[in-house]
Amino acid sequence: MEHRQHILVVEDDAKIAAMLNDYFEAAGYRCTYVADGLSAVAQARNADIDLMVLDLMLPQLDGIGVCTEVRRFSQLPII
Repeated sequence: MEHRQHILVVEDDAKIAAMLNDYFEAAGYRCTYVADGLSAVAQARNADIDLMVLDLMLPQLDGIGVCTEVRRFSQLPII
């Protein structure tokens, strides 16, 4: 089975998240979507993620907080 790169989209606007998911999947990537900062940190910690596309203004934990928490345990690329 071929390994497709896995992108985590962290976006609280459902329309934007759906559009990003559609574009990434059409380009051949595997994509997971979460809508808040705490879920983003949990996904980064527990899933096989290759790249995080991160919104700054999020519920529960903003994008800067997500970056801070993820950097405590990972060097995951974050855009």
